[in-house]
Amino acid sequence: MSSKPSPVAGSGHPPSYNKEMGCYVYAYLRGQSDEYGPAGSPYYIGKGTSGTSRESSKHLQRIGKKGTGLRDIVPSDERQIIILKEGILEEEAYTLEAELISFYGRVDKKTGCLWNLNEGGTGGQSGYQYPEYLRDIRRDQLKGNNYGSRVDWSDPEVKLKHAEGMKNRVMPPKTAAGYAADENLKIPYDWEHQEKGKMIGICCIDMERETGHDQSGFWRVANGKSGSTNGWICLNPRKHWTRKEVDTKALAEAAARVRTQKNAESLGLSVDEYNALSYSSRSRLRKKLGIKSEIELDAEKAGIALADWKKLTPWERKVIRARLDDEES
Repeated sequence: MSSKPSPVAGSGHPPSYNKEMGCYVYAYLRGQSDEYGPAGSPYYIGKGTSGTSRESSKHLQRIGKKGTGLRDIVPSDERQIIILKEGILEEEAYTLEAELISFYGRVDKKTGCLWNLNEGGTGGQSGYQYPEYLRDIRRDQLKGNNYGSRVDWSDPEVKLKHAEGMKNRVMPPKTAAGYAADENLKIPYDWEHQEKGKMIGICCIDMERETGHDQSGFWRVANGKSGSTNGWICLNPRKHWTRKEVDTKALAEAAARVRTQKNAESLGLSVDEYNALSYSSRSRLRKKLGIKSEIELDAEKAGIALADWKKLTPWERKVIRARLDDEES
């Protein structure tokens, strides 16, 4: 492509499509200039399908050195979401997406202004991608390991390489929500600690500098998400924190009703008929109909005797299920 495409302005809502021509390519635009591009320039290019609406749904992207953080990258202003081309085949949409990402370049590769984490097209992989300086280490650590998928951050070699790699890192561009969150952290509040006294008119960022505790804890207290953080309470929060009362008994009873309904339907009985049967009668009826319980199905799928499967802890069963799911996929 020799020149930048001319975006077609729109609300972001694609019209109804037929199955052959039900794809479109969209872009998120910057609301204000930053170090990666001017206001109005794209910061994300994506491909969508019929019946989806980008501005009415979340678009979460993994962030952080371990890929455990999530950030919604959808702009808050609908005018920052545009459809570049619509009513096209899926293959054409993937091709255009890859061409646009290649043209504009990616922030993480230091080649352009886009926040995309892959090259797009059918070969794109969404979500967190390990930096290149850690991929060889991760590959070696996963050899023969069927249960883990993360780098061992306690390894001294990993720590050293990560420290060197972080020196040249490129921070992702901020969305409108990111700018709003930064401004929220700068609002001054009054704080009190039972032992350390009061601190008047201090924002969450400065509280982190003064106390050494993370600013997110102070933000949660100031916005009514929690009552205190490391002994500090907010005297003038934006929203007062209230303890949520959870009726655990009602939740357990509701779960039991759903479980009973499911079991009754599997045996072709009403709930009253199912409850009238004893446990042994239910078991005999299942065997007669050839219906296996969930625990029997799990043991059979894992190739383990039912008696041995019952001896495993819930965590051990969960690990085995996850491994089997990975093998199937």
